[in-house]
Amino acid sequence: MPRTSKIKWRQSDQAKLAKTIKNFNSRRNSLLKSHPELFDLTPERQVMKDILPVIKEGTRNDFNKFIKSLDRFRGEAIKEVVEFESGLKLTKYQIQENRYKLNAINANRKNELKKILENNPRMVNEDLSTQGGIDIDQYLPKKVNYDRIKPGKEYEKMVESLKKQSTKRYSVEKSLRYKEAYLSSILNHLTGPNGEMSGQVNALFNFVAELPEDFVMFNYFDDPILNIQFTSDPLPADTIASNALSRWEEAYAVYSGL
Repeated sequence: MPRTSKIKWRQSDQAKLAKTIKNFNSRRNSLLKSHPELFDLTPERQVMKDILPVIKEGTRNDFNKFIKSLDRFRGEAIKEVVEFESGLKLTKYQIQENRYKLNAINANRKNELKKILENNPRMVNEDLSTQGGIDIDQYLPKKVNYDRIKPGKEYEKMVESLKKQSTKRYSVEKSLRYKEAYLSSILNHLTGPNGEMSGQVNALFNFVAELPEDFVMFNYFDDPILNIQFTSDPLPADTIASNALSRWEEAYAVYSGL
């Protein structure tokens, strides 16, 4: 399973970003000069020194999406306003950009759900009800109903959520968080009062620590012994560690084709 790497920054990227930001701000100024009433519905002025550190922490895919989004700020879409039952007002450009992010989120969820269904055919039913505690809801398509979203903080919170979840980095961080939680659970439940580890527990911790993050997250569904909850089972620590390590080794051997 490939990892998503941080962008390898080039001088040409710096020039492209600077030019895109300059052109965006120019179009934004022209819009607000002729339509000052659209100020609250117009993206903020883009500042290179604020954007650059964030862009460099993302992936090339995230960089390309950001450039395209600023480039799309043009035409009638940035002027035409739609009002919803909740009182929320958005330009067609805002609606369009939210849709792009929503589509990216749902494409990621579809891929993740596909992996779960492939790995767990006996634990997921045709109607997507599940056995074994698998939470399918977080992988189903995300939907947005503007008629129920109030203007102001509620809408801003929704946009921020779309922005965060639509990045490639989000799925990587999600996998990383699960792996970190699993390792923390080992430390919390399988070590002594001063954090001391037995040989078995240490072997489990070190083995899982070296596994790919997405492998850990997607394979813990396969077997209750691979689930994070098993590390807090009321069994002797060495028994838990030995059983879990054996199953992780078996799963990784299949994954690696060994």
